Amino acid sequence: MKKILLVLLLLGVVSLSFGNDFADNGAKPGELYIYYGLEPVPGSGEAIFFFSPDTGRTLIAKDTIPGTTFSSIAADESTGIVYVNNFCLGYISYNFGLNWIYKPSLTSSNLHSGLKSGEVAQACGYWSLDYGETGGYIGAGHGWVSIALGDVDIGVHPGALFVLVHTGALIATFDYSDNYDTLCILPNGGIIRSGAKDAEMFAVINHNVYYSHNACTTFTLTGSVPNSKDFFYDYCCGWSSNEIYAIGKISRWYRGEIEIWRSANAGSTWNLIHLHLCEITERKNPEENETAFYSFSGGIVESEYSLRLFDITGHELNFGKIIDIRKYPQGIYLISDGSRTSKIFWIK
Repeated sequence: MKKILLVLLLLGVVSLSFGNDFADNGAKPGELYIYYGLEPVPGSGEAIFFFSPDTGRTLIAKDTIPGTTFSSIAADESTGIVYVNNFCLGYISYNFGLNWIYKPSLTSSNLHSGLKSGEVAQACGYWSLDYGETGGYIGAGHGWVSIALGDVDIGVHPGALFVLVHTGALIATFDYSDNYDTLCILPNGGIIRSGAKDAEMFAVINHNVYYSHNACTTFTLTGSVPNSKDFFYDYCCGWSSNEIYAIGKISRWYRGEIEIWRSANAGSTWNLIHLHLCEITERKNPEENETAFYSFSGGIVESEYSLRLFDITGHELNFGKIIDIRKYPQGIYLISDGSRTSKIFWIK
């Protein structure tokens, strides 16, 4: 096997590989793990972690992920075990994301679970076989210097890892990062995902889906991912051949959305499984330790600040320092002064 040395030259810049890794499929059919950061609310720093047992039809909110809003997710081969990484701080959960344990060996911002329980690969070329307790090169590691070059995914054979570099070259190791081969050339950028069966691989580049059934020898453009709302997408393969999921998320100060699409024919056509509106929580002003920036009594909202009233979907209804909410149907509304947001429960 031809040995390739990967070297990344950075002139005064340290580059970290922050991919679209906010979703992953679990060990059992139908299991999905999704993190969702409710950004860009000033000072919130929240990253909400969800688990779905039914391919996204329902989302169960778990704990917030420790650290910042960014994470890479990798679901273990054992049900309920999942890894996350926040700016090179790694954690593991043994209960579907409810609680987290810090793992100092999981230092990479891009994690991928292996074929066996406890096996996790990192974008730096390190592998761990003991749930992140220890990590390092299993092979000699001569072929790997830096992977801040594009997306990676683990293969269906022990020791296999695939790398899609920004130039479009798809390279792979089959011996735990000791040697690398160039398999083919794809359009620049994008992500790669190993399929459910041997020799199956997906590449998604600018929302276009490329599919290979012959161990990446050739790829065929099969279709495009729906993207009518400019969602930020991640992708994970399903549990059957030709099956792939697109998980989109978008966040604004007034609401968050997660949509989940499924294709059973390698990306040719897509079905929307579900669209979730994420819960809006009361936001504190980062400069002040309080939330009471208005008064609400008898259906009248008053404040010394200019306020904006929205419905729960984010549609603006009214504005001013005094807002009469009595003319609107009972329900949940959002009130904001531009830097703080709160929910109002209006019951006639």
